[in-house]
Amino acid sequence: MTKSDKKIDMILKDSEKTLQDEMEVYSYDDDEYDRRKAKQQARKKKEKKRTRIKIAVLVAEVVVILGLSFALTMLLVPNSKAWLMSTPFGKFMVKSMMSEESYGKIVDNDYDRNNTGVNKDLDTSKLDEYLNIALFGLDARYGELKSGTNSDCIIIVSINKETKDVRMASIYRDTYIRAYGKEGNTRFAKINWSYANGGGAAAVKTLNANFDLNIKDYVAINFDGITELVDLLGGIDVTITEEEAFYINGYINSYFEEIGEYDKMYTHNIQEVAGNHHLDGVQATAYCRIRYVPFYPGDGTSLNNDFGRAARQRHVINQMVSKAKAMGLEEVLGLAEQVFEDENEVFLTSIPYDDIVDLIPIVLEFEMAETEGFPGTYQSYKKDTVFGDSLLPDNLAQTAIDLHRYLFDDYDYVPSNSLLGINEALCSLAGLDTDYDLSRDEEESTDSNNTKNNSTK
Repeated sequence: MTKSDKKIDMILKDSEKTLQDEMEVYSYDDDEYDRRKAKQQARKKKEKKRTRIKIAVLVAEVVVILGLSFALTMLLVPNSKAWLMSTPFGKFMVKSMMSEESYGKIVDNDYDRNNTGVNKDLDTSKLDEYLNIALFGLDARYGELKSGTNSDCIIIVSINKETKDVRMASIYRDTYIRAYGKEGNTRFAKINWSYANGGGAAAVKTLNANFDLNIKDYVAINFDGITELVDLLGGIDVTITEEEAFYINGYINSYFEEIGEYDKMYTHNIQEVAGNHHLDGVQATAYCRIRYVPFYPGDGTSLNNDFGRAARQRHVINQMVSKAKAMGLEEVLGLAEQVFEDENEVFLTSIPYDDIVDLIPIVLEFEMAETEGFPGTYQSYKKDTVFGDSLLPDNLAQTAIDLHRYLFDDYDYVPSNSLLGINEALCSLAGLDTDYDLSRDEEESTDSNNTKNNSTK
């Protein structure tokens, strides 16, 4: 090997060694890079875990604060439960406890809420401040709810949308007016004839046409419904006279005899003594039917005949409402679900499901203000041989004026021309004066009602 070759060989060896050294360095650097990268990833995982823990703690603190705020609101803020039920969350809660399917079993699907007989020339601006619902108590023992039975109890329930005050006005069942029947036909008749002939639709139209109202919906309940409701609420406490106790027992026994359940006769009888009695459903229903002895409302006055019966019905409703309001919402809705699922037909209403859900906050918040009966003044009318002895209002226009002042505090109301036409026709039947007085104040109107209601037919 020449010197030149040796020199070249040495250069190649040196280069090879240098290359090996560099490769070892690069290999070391790759390992270090991997180690550093692994450390960075581990550090990031720890930081993410710490962040998640911080977020979880923050969320828990927010939930606790919101929970405490909610609890304080429910405890300290008036009507907070009603407010909660008016929120989307509250409505969701109601719907989860009261199913639309169950409620649908008591809805009158044939009822047209856009055809309720409101007088076309009536100014409804004041009426629109109130929610007005007709309540019909039916003299039905076999489930007749859509028609075919008289409405022995007729009550207008008026709820002030702003104050949530509730007033109830009974329209005496023997009141003689222009009544709607089926298919929109009308005739002079006792007001309770409308439901028997045309159901809830005809009865609502009759109330709207004769008293200048804008009632849109109704609720009908029969004897069994009242009995069931009172029992579900645990009964009611009523102060009664010895005479009332006697008639309660009489109605109970005659009812069971009439429906052929003889084994139940005398099983619900109460002691015939004056004082406070705790009434079950059967007894409370019998109490609502009494008309032959006076009712004493506790203000020193007494109400006789149909006036007394209507007052008893309003009194029982007040007692039932008070007991329902004292219950929890879940319990009340549970009771409602039982009624809806009952195989016996005891309720019928035109109020849609979503509207009922919207009514729940009002029910939780409202205060029962007053109750009264109409007409305040009347004549005994016997010329219609179909209906016999009836109550002919002395002046239907004046009755409507008094009713609007009582229910709506409306002293600017003037009867519509449609109602004046009905009033003129009614007055002509008995030669009565068609004039009405818009100047009468509230005190005079109340005195007139009390004087007439305390008289006997």
